[in-house]
Amino acid sequence: YVARHFEESSLAVKNDLQNGNMSLEKTFALDEKEFLAKGGAIPLFVANAGMIGIISVSGLHDEADHQIIIEALKGKYF
Repeated sequence: YVARHFEESSLAVKNDLQNGNMSLEKTFALDEKEFLAKGGAIPLFVANAGMIGIISVSGLHDEADHQIIIEALKGKYF
């Protein structure tokens, strides 16, 4: 939900929160049981259409989950 709500990667949200000494619950009034700021979700945008979906990966460390998505979008796995 974090990538959809903020329209940026969940890893970027996590880093923004840490760097700004903020929290999803206290700063944005978001339930941290439903909104998780960890790596592994990136919104997909199409020109003139906006956000059309989110690609997500889970199971590794935050940065590794994020990196797998970046590599897949760059065509590394196909």
